Amino acid sequence: MSNTREQQQQQHKQVEKLAALAPDVEIERVFTRFDGNGDGRISPSELAAVLRAIAPPPSESAGGREVASMMDELDTDRDGYVDLGEFAAFHGHGHGDAEHEAELRAAFDV
Repeated sequence: MSNTREQQQQQHKQVEKLAALAPDVEIERVFTRFDGNGDGRISPSELAAVLRAIAPPPSESAGGREVASMMDELDTDRDGYVDLGEFAAFHGHGHGDAEHEAELRAAFDV
């Protein structure tokens, strides 16, 4: 009986690790798609290129305003670039979602 309890505890630990890791891995993957030159930060021109690929703006000026607005929101340290930390913080990762974690634990409780 003790072995079963130990196995459950081990499963819980693995789920916790995966739950913590999965969002970070996904965010990094998306971030690298935005970071066209691979320098570890997203420039306004890289952001504009991704936005144009997703949905071309109705005009050049509209696209420029949208990029400026997004950079204003994403670039919290005001260095003119969005780094991985800013990108992840904007998308709400790294803070842990207690409700989601509780659901995962309940799902693996046998």
